[in-house]
Amino acid sequence: NGEIGAADIEISGGDVQAQFVMAAGATAIPSFTMSGGTIRNSYVDDEEYIHIKKQGGAVYLEDGTFTMPGGIIKNCSAEQGGAVYINSQSGNSTFTMTGGEIHSCFATGTFNNASLLTASGHGGAVCLMGGEVNMEGGKIWNNYSENGNGGAIYMQGSTEGDCSNITVDDCDFIENYAGINGGALDWYEGAHDSTLSNSYFFNNTAERSG
Repeated sequence: NGEIGAADIEISGGDVQAQFVMAAGATAIPSFTMSGGTIRNSYVDDEEYIHIKKQGGAVYLEDGTFTMPGGIIKNCSAEQGGAVYINSQSGNSTFTMTGGEIHSCFATGTFNNASLLTASGHGGAVCLMGGEVNMEGGKIWNNYSENGNGGAIYMQGSTEGDCSNITVDDCDFIENYAGINGGALDWYEGAHDSTLSNSYFFNNTAERSG
């Protein structure tokens, strides 16, 4: 019927070329867990394989949780969130990464030099619209936000719940690029209790700030 449903997805191995799309159901909150394996070569503008959403090249999630203790997501692209896009309608969604890698992903949205607020290519690897980010490991490298902010990760407060409790510890951010601000990280509106520690930032680039 055209509605996107809830699901609990666990990936522990294998080689997958797909876009996973989940949304909160009437009684269920979706979750995505990746502890191993590879998701790769998923491009939302690919004419051969249909993609339901223009955001989140590998994973599109409305509410719920994304957990990545291992595995690799690579060579994916979308308008926002080249690898992962989370639209937290309730503000209770979480992106948790404790291991694995996300690399060589692209956010390809548009850019209007006259009004930076209309730029849409945010989050070369991850775009989170509301919710929380908890990173205690892993590596995010060689991702591009060509026409937006946050070469690796972009976070923005949602209507009902803001980004909060952003924790980054023992992570690597290497050679990510943003066409506007935040070569590695950019958070916009509602970022509370943000903590960065014991992490490695190397050769990240932004055309304007950060």
